[in-house]
Amino acid sequence: MTRILVQAASFLCSTTLLVMLAHEEANAEGSAQVLGSGSQLVEACRMPVGTNGLTLSGLCEGFLLGFLQAHPEVGFSDEQPSEYMQRVMRTRAPAHPETASLKSPSFCLSSLESVEQVRQAIAARDPASVANRSATGLVVEILERDYPCPP
Repeated sequence: MTRILVQAASFLCSTTLLVMLAHEEANAEGSAQVLGSGSQLVEACRMPVGTNGLTLSGLCEGFLLGFLQAHPEVGFSDEQPSEYMQRVMRTRAPAHPETASLKSPSFCLSSLESVEQVRQAIAARDPASVANRSATGLVVEILERDYPCPP
């Protein structure tokens, strides 16, 4: 019985080692792109989708979709609750920083098609002018300028 356990454990260890080595080799060949600065985001948004290999293809769109879906102050019109539910949130929800964004979002986008417009606004920026800004700071600036919610 001990012999079977040792053989099974060695097989699992060798399989795990192979998977880890394959993962490291894949990372070494095409290291993951990170959008840390505003200029990197501008360059990625200027790239047409599907060009320059798999690593840059859709990097801007993926960043924007993730940011817009995860940011608590971004609201999409097709996801907005009914007027009744909005009134309930304003009048009956407790006053707490986490519920403030649920009561009324700061940025209003019409739908996911607006993501392409945000992408175009970012691509129109000069990379040198936003080199010292973070990618998220640049997106927030575009949202504040172009997509504020009506009061």
